[in-house]
Parts: sequence; structure tokens; C-alpha cells
Amino acid sequence: MQDHIIPSLKWNSALLNTTVFTSSNTTSHCMLVFSMMLALSACSPATQTMSVLAPQTVYTPAPHAEFTPVVGFSTCLLQSDDITLIREIQLGHMIPDTRASLEGGRNPLSIREMNQWGSNLSALENASVPLVIDSMDVRPVFVAVFDGTWNDREDSNTPITVPGRLSRELEAGKAKTPALQVTYYNGVGTRVSMFRRWWEGATGAGTKERAEQALADLQAFTKREGKMPHVYAIGFSRGAASARHFLNLTEPMLRTTSIDSFYNRARSFALLFDTVATGQIDSLLLSIPPSTSSAVQLVATHERRLSFPIVPLISKIADPVPGQRIVELQLPAAHSDVGGGYGEGLEALTLAMARNLLVRQGFSLPEQSVEQQALLNLGWHNSDWPGTAIANALRGLGGATERQRIEPKSSALQGPTEEPFIAQLENAMREVAASKAELERTQKRYADKPAVFDGLSIRLVQQDNGLVVSTNCPYNVKFDRRSRWFLLNDQPYIRLTVQNVKDAEAGRGNIWIIPRQTPTLFTPNISQ
Repeated sequence: MQDHIIPSLKWNSALLNTTVFTSSNTTSHCMLVFSMMLALSACSPATQTMSVLAPQTVYTPAPHAEFTPVVGFSTCLLQSDDITLIREIQLGHMIPDTRASLEGGRNPLSIREMNQWGSNLSALENASVPLVIDSMDVRPVFVAVFDGTWNDREDSNTPITVPGRLSRELEAGKAKTPALQVTYYNGVGTRVSMFRRWWEGATGAGTKERAEQALADLQAFTKREGKMPHVYAIGFSRGAASARHFLNLTEPMLRTTSIDSFYNRARSFALLFDTVATGQIDSLLLSIPPSTSSAVQLVATHERRLSFPIVPLISKIADPVPGQRIVELQLPAAHSDVGGGYGEGLEALTLAMARNLLVRQGFSLPEQSVEQQALLNLGWHNSDWPGTAIANALRGLGGATERQRIEPKSSALQGPTEEPFIAQLENAMREVAASKAELERTQKRYADKPAVFDGLSIRLVQQDNGLVVSTNCPYNVKFDRRSRWFLLNDQPYIRLTVQNVKDAEAGRGNIWIIPRQTPTLFTPNISQ
């Protein structure tokens, strides 16, 4: 079966997993603390499971087709040609036009890799995250942003990185968050002499010192505010290593066993882009400390330089701390495609992912839409140095094929900060608060007029008289219950499995959400 682009399951992303999104009837969160305490182990965000579609076969109209009723809602903004394009993409007749990826030292992404990007975007958007800027928690927030090697947002001769952009946007949002302090730390090898530039770039000298400077800045901020703030660390490359060392340095300040200040205790959070600690591994504490409520890392799986081993969030030798939310996403990209520095391409997607995460955590950032498929069509940059291919070939002789990884070094303070139940309950409350805040933002955004989705939404649900198709484009969609085929404009689109239908009949309705696709970003598949 041909690979094909999988349409989106979440309308505010361009291309995500296609298959079937199965939504449970269970509540997303227990909204009352009492309920949460009674059933914490059973109360979690409703899981979103992906059902596998049946293998593609040729649609033959049944002699006695059994079309389910179709109910329309909202407004269909798509024309017949738009519907046809969605179908042609699903069937693999139209594929992404990746010719632009052949320019500028880039490599094309395969369709499978594009779908992997989509899956990760969806995973981060759907992940439960704790609220940081919270009206119920007046604690101040200290954000430390560490740039990568040879990266400096003030250097007009080099493109700004993702953390560099985020630092400026967070600073601009301080007007709406008076108790927010944002401090930016330029990367190692910047604002120094040429000799020092190359020395720091080669050895990572200055990585630890930046974390120590951030600790001093945090202590000064804490003294001014009169209370310990929440701490948020953002970093790229060696800057991500500084961020992680900084979090470990703050652990004694954040650590507490008291439950008197429940939900109002200071916590730390992290957003990391492809942590590299070359030259400084032995001098840095790189594990995620117990007081860190959540940590997200985007990892570049196509980074092949041997001097760029990844430091993962998830250790193979240490168990996670109860209550922590650890998310690590594997992205088919090079190092600076993830953290930025090329000035174009996939880094615009990781910037969008970071903005979305921070907004959901309560920060004020600009909302900017991106054409996801256009960026994926540009491919990933080849970051290899002369000799990289030979070095990897020699390494491959020993059986090594994946990117090297470095186990993070832990600090002495690795025990839980409180009882596991308390930690889990507190984090669950922060996640509930984040979901509530997101709902309030949505209600404000569409207070004057209802939201209209520019794409195709299809839901198969069970009602009193049997299965019903609910869609915003009722004149274009049909479902043949007998053959289990969905039709678009009377032509085959996707065929459900028997289990898909059983799920719908049991009340776990299947949902497909496919945004409008841009015709110029696709080309006919001549291999078919």
C-alpha cells in the first residue's frame, strides 16, 4: 500500500494523523478536588486512541447500499474541488511537492516522516500540561532563556533561534503579567574575542557559568519579590544543557515537604530543544529534578554529527518522579531545524509548537498561523560536516545506527519532594486549571460569532435510531453501512474496520477533522 499524507485530527494543525480519532464518553478531568482525591488513579485526561483503518481496497457499490442518515452542522466552506483534493491525497493519488527541498542543502522528508511530524504536533497539542501563569496562584514567575552555541539574538548577522524569538515575545507579554521576569542568556561563543569564540564553541566553556549566573539572577529576583517564584527554563543545544543544570541548581530553593501551602508551592518547568552538552558532560547536572512539574524536549533524529550526542529527558536507568509530566518528541530533522538558526524551514514549526505550549500554560504570546505542509515540503537541512558520513559509516560497522545518547547526570537531591499522591494530585490540579483556561480563551475568541472550520469534519455517532454521520459538508459525505466505506462526492474515501463501526455503535464516536489543503503544495503521484 502506498504511503499517503494523513489528514489532520485536530483542526488548528495542518496535517496530523489520519486515521480515526476515537473519543471516549468519560470526562476529561475530575473538576472537583474532592472527586480527584477519591479517584485519582482512575481520573486522567480522556485517552485519544488511534484505530487502524482497513487496508485500502477498490470500492464496489453494494447492490443494496445502506447509507446512514447525514446531519449537517455549521457551514461548509469547501468547494467540490477542495473535497476532491482531500480524497486524492488520502488515496495517494496526490503527494506533497518536495521539489523546493532540493535547494539550499536540504533533504526531502518522506511522506512517512511528514506524518511523523504531524503525529508529534498532535501529541503535543493533546498532551495535558500544567498551568504556570494562574490567576488562582499569584506566585511570580522567573523565566530563564538560554541560547545555543554561537547563537545571540542581538547579532544581526545570524538568524535568530527559536529560544531567541520566544524570549522577545515573552518580554513583550510582560505587560499582561506584571510578576513575570524574563532573562535571556546569549549562547556560548558569543560576545567574546575570535579566539574565545572558537574555544567556547569547541569545548562548551561557559555552559555551566550561564546556569550559575541565572541562579544568581533568580536569587536577586526572589529577594525583590519577597517569595520564591515558579521557575521556567528554556534552552537550545548547549543552552538546553545550561537550562537543565540551572534547574538542578534551583532544586534546594524549590524543595519542600510541607503540604500547608498545597498548590501554592513553587515549581519549575522546562522547554528544551535538542539538548547537547559536548565538552561539559562531567561538569553538569542534566537530569530533571523532582521539583520540575513538566519538561518537554524536541529531539532531532536526523542529526548525524558525532559531536552532537543527545541528552534525553527519559533515562534508561532512572524511574520518573511521581506527578511529573515528561514529554519527549522525536522529530525527523537536523539540530538547528529544531532549535532554529537557519532562518527558514522546519524551525517555524517548532516555534509554533513552543508558542502553543506556552500559551496553554498561561503565557501571553502572539498567535501566528503557519502553512504546515509548505514547511514540510521544504525538507530538513543537511548539517553534516566534512567527514561526518565516513565517521558514521565506520561507527556503523560496529552495529551503531542511531544517534548517540548521553545518560543525564543526577544531583544528590533526587528523592521525591513530597508524598507521591500529593505530587500527582497537585499536578492534576494544574492540568485541570490549564484546560479551564484554554476553554475560557476559546470562549472569548468566539464570543461575538461562532467558530467556522475551514475544512472537513466528519463524525460517526450512535443515536436512538442507529448510526448517523454528522458533518459540516452534508452534501459531499456519505457512509455505506453495509460496505463500511465513506464516500466523498460519491467516490471512495476511506473504509472503516469492523472495530471502528463497533466503537461508534458503543458510543465512542469516530471523528475525522481534515483542514483545507492547498493544491499548489501537492503534485500527481506518477508512480501509481
